Amino acid sequence: MKTKYDYVRMLACAGVSLGATYGVGAQEQEPSRSLLEEVIVTAERRSESILEVPLSITAYGDTMREQMGIMSIQDMVNFAPGVSFNMATDRPSIRGIARQSNFFSLDSPVANYFDGVYTSSVQDAQRRPIFVERTEILRGPQGALSGRGSIAGAINTYSKRPTSEFQAEVGAFTGNYDRYGGEMTVSGPLLGEAMRVRLNGGVYRQDKGYFDNVSSGQTEGDQPNNRQVFDLLIDGALGDNFEYFLKASFADYDESRRTGVSTSPFYAGNLSAPSPYGIDGALMPLAAYGLFPGSGGVRLGDVPNNPAFLSEDNYRQFANDFHSRQKLDDHHNYTAHLTWHTGPVDIKWIGGHQNYLYQQWTDYDSSQSQASWSNDVLQMRLPATPAFPTGRLVSPGGTNLYLEQREWYSNELTFASTTDSRFSWIFGLYQSNEDYFQEPSTQSFSGYPELNNPIRFIGGVPTFVQPNDTPFASVRGYFNGETVSRAAYGQIAFDFTDQWKATLGVRYNEDEKDVREAFRYIGNNVSAGLAPILAGGGLGAPRALDVTPAYDGSPLQPGVVADHGIDPADGYRKRDFYGEWDELTGSVGLDFKPTPNQLIYGRVARGYRPGGFNAGFNYNPPMVDKETVNSYEVGWKGTLFDRLQLSTSAFLYDYRDIQLSLPVLGRCSDPNDLSTCTTLNSFINLPKGESRGVEIEANYAITDNWSMYLSYGWLDTEIKEGVTEEGQGFQNPDDPAGLLPNANRYQQIPNQLDTYTYLPRWTQDLSGNSLANSPEHRVAVNTAYTFEFAPGNLTASLSYVWRAEQYSDVFETEPAIVPDFFTLGARLLWTDASDRYTVILYGSNLTDENAADSAGTDRRRTGLATPTAPSSLGQAFFPTYNWQPPREYGIELQYRFGSH
Repeated sequence: MKTKYDYVRMLACAGVSLGATYGVGAQEQEPSRSLLEEVIVTAERRSESILEVPLSITAYGDTMREQMGIMSIQDMVNFAPGVSFNMATDRPSIRGIARQSNFFSLDSPVANYFDGVYTSSVQDAQRRPIFVERTEILRGPQGALSGRGSIAGAINTYSKRPTSEFQAEVGAFTGNYDRYGGEMTVSGPLLGEAMRVRLNGGVYRQDKGYFDNVSSGQTEGDQPNNRQVFDLLIDGALGDNFEYFLKASFADYDESRRTGVSTSPFYAGNLSAPSPYGIDGALMPLAAYGLFPGSGGVRLGDVPNNPAFLSEDNYRQFANDFHSRQKLDDHHNYTAHLTWHTGPVDIKWIGGHQNYLYQQWTDYDSSQSQASWSNDVLQMRLPATPAFPTGRLVSPGGTNLYLEQREWYSNELTFASTTDSRFSWIFGLYQSNEDYFQEPSTQSFSGYPELNNPIRFIGGVPTFVQPNDTPFASVRGYFNGETVSRAAYGQIAFDFTDQWKATLGVRYNEDEKDVREAFRYIGNNVSAGLAPILAGGGLGAPRALDVTPAYDGSPLQPGVVADHGIDPADGYRKRDFYGEWDELTGSVGLDFKPTPNQLIYGRVARGYRPGGFNAGFNYNPPMVDKETVNSYEVGWKGTLFDRLQLSTSAFLYDYRDIQLSLPVLGRCSDPNDLSTCTTLNSFINLPKGESRGVEIEANYAITDNWSMYLSYGWLDTEIKEGVTEEGQGFQNPDDPAGLLPNANRYQQIPNQLDTYTYLPRWTQDLSGNSLANSPEHRVAVNTAYTFEFAPGNLTASLSYVWRAEQYSDVFETEPAIVPDFFTLGARLLWTDASDRYTVILYGSNLTDENAADSAGTDRRRTGLATPTAPSSLGQAFFPTYNWQPPREYGIELQYRFGSH
C-alpha cells in the first residue's frame, strides 16, 4: 500500500509559476510586486483589459490564486462581491438570484463554462492553479454574448493551453487531516506550431475528515479516496488562417463529503398520527412501527445524545450508524474549438460533450439511534401470532440513495468582426441537448424484507402486487428527461468618438423540456389502524403496504401531458411532462472614457430563466413558469496615481416571477373553503422581488513590494409581492402555525391543525422579506509583502474575510439564520532567484471558526402537545449548518523544468 509519503516522493518537489510576484494575470510577470499589471479577460468574446470591459467582473489568474490561497469555489466567492455559494448543494447565487433545487429539469441561474463549453456544475472552476490559466466571475444577466445564456451571471474557467516551448511542472503537498497529493503538467510542441500538446494529471487524498462520528470512530467531510483528474490538450495552427484546440478530460472520486451536522436531539418521544398520507391506518412510508398491544420499544446502539446538540463546541461531531459515501464515475469531458480567420471576420465553432454517473449514500435519519425521527418511534417488537409464532424485532434504521446520470452536448457557431474600425459586431448560434436520469431519493430499510413483496387492499382483501424492483426500498422516485436549448444572439458596438461608445445586444431563446416521472411508495410503518389486524394474525405475518394508489387519479396539472396511472408491469405511478418557453432578451450600454485609463459605463439588460418541472415525487402542480429580471447598472473603472486600480458598480434588479420551492394550498374540494385544501410542496412563481447593491474591488500597490487587494459588497434584497397572483399565501413547513418571530400571518386555514402543536395552521405573506442566501455585507482583504534576497524572494500573504448573517430561506425565521463569520488565512512563499522552485507554507481559517455558508431547519421537537392540550412548545427547532473547512495547514513544493 502506498503511503502519503510515497506519493510525495513519487511526485517530488513542485511548483506553480508564482515567484514573488503578486499579479492577477495568467502570464509571467516581471519582479514588480504590483497588482497593477494588465489583466486580460474574454468576457465579451474578445481579449480586453478587465478595466475596459463594461461589466462587473472578478478575475483570478494562477499567480493570484497561489499567493492569496484561493483554491476552492468558496475561496473565490469570498473575494467576489455579490456572490454566494452553498457547498452542500453545489449552488452558486449572484446578487440574490439563486437556484432553489438541484432537479435537472430546472435550470441554474448561473451558467458555468469550462473552456467555452457549458457545464451544470462549478466544480471545474476549482481545479488547481497548475492546470487553470484564469477564472472569471461575471455578475449580471448574460445572453448577448454567451452560448447558454443565464439570468444571474456566469463563471468562466480557462485551461492553460499547450506551449510553443517545452515546459514541465510537478508539485506535491501535505497537510493536516492527513491530506496529501501530487500533480504534474508537461507541455510543448510535437509538430512545431502545427501541433502543441499539454498533458495534466493530479491525484489527491485525505484520510481524515473534518467531522468525527462518535458512534463508529470514523470521520467524514472532504475525505477523498483516490480523487484524480487527467487532461490531454492539443492545439495548433494549420497555415495562417486556421487554428484548432482539442481537449479530453477524465475525473473521478470516491469519498465521504459531509458538509454539516444536525444540531437536534435524537429522540423526542411520541408517535405521530393520523397518517399524513391520506389513508387512516395505512402503512406509511416512514421508518417506524406503530402501536401493538403489549409491544414495547427497544432503543439499541444509541449514544446518550447528539453531540452537536449538547454544545456548540461539538459542531463538528455527529453520531450515525451509517457511513456516508459519494462517488463520481466516468466523468468524461470533450471540447473542440475550430477557428477560421477569413480576414474581416473570424468564424469559430465550439463543440463539447460531457457525461458522468454520480451516487450518494447517506444515513436516513441522521442519527445512530435505532429509531426514526420522522415520527419518533423506537425499534418495535412485532408480536407473535399463530401464523407468525416467533415475532420479530424490526429496526427502522435505513439509508438514503441519491443518483444522477447525465450526458449532454452543445454546438456554438460565432461570426466576429476583426477590422480596426469604429464599428464592431459579433453574432452567434447556439444549440445544446441534455439527457439525464435522476433519482432524488430512495429510502431503503434492510431490516424489513417485507418491503420486497408488498400488498395492497383490493376490494378490502390484502393482495400481493408487483414485487419491489429495488430491494428493501420504501420510497423511490426518479425521472428521466431531455432538455433542448436553442438561441441566436448578437452584439454591435459603435465608437462615436474616442471617448464615447454605444452597445446593443439581442438574444432570442427557445427551450423545451420533456420529462417522464415515476414513483412508488411502499409503507413500512404499522400505524394504529392496522395494528389489530396484524396483532390478530389477519395477515398471517408482517406485511408492507403499497400506498402508491393514494396518489393516483388526481386531475391533470399544468405541464402534465399524460398521467399513466400505476404501471401494471412495475407498480410505479408514471406521468409525462412537457413544456416549452421562449424569450427575447438583450442589453443596451453606453460607455464614456474621460481619460485613457478610466471608464464610466451604464448598462440595461434583461435576463431570462426558462421554466421547468419539480419531478420525482408527485409534486403538484409540477410545472413552474419562466422568470425574468431587468437589470440597471452603472459603474466606474480606472487607475489612480499609477498605483490604485478601482472597479465600482451600483445596480438595481427588477426580478419577476421568481422560481421558489414553497408549500402552497391546493386540491381544494371547495375553492371557497380553505379547510378543504391540502398542503402541497410545489415550485411556484413568486410575483416580484427587488435587488440592489454596491460592489467595490481595489488593487493597491502601496510600494513596489507591498500590495493590497480589497473587495466589498453591499446587497439589499426584498420580496415586493409575497402572495400568489390568486391571493394565496405560503405555509412555512417549519412553522405551520406561524408562531416564530418574523412570521407574517396572512390567512388562517379553518379546521386544519399543526400536528406538532395542535394549533391552527396559517399561511404567510412574504412581502418585505429578503431573498435567500443574500448577505447584506461581505468584506475580503488580502495584503502581501515581498522580501528580496540574493538567493530568492520571500512573500508573506495574509487574508481576512467577513460575511454578514443571511437567511437560508425566504421566511426569515430564526432557525434559518446563517450566522456571520470571519476567517483568517496566511501563506509564506519562497521562490528561488531562477524561478525554478517554490516552497509554500499555508494556513487557512487560522482561528478555527465555525463558518457556515448555509443552513436549514433539521427537525421539530414533538411530544409536547396533544389535541386536547395544544402548546407552542412544540415549536422547538434545530438547524443544520453546512460548515466551511476548519483550520488547515500544510506545505507545498513546486518545481519547474524547461522555459518558463
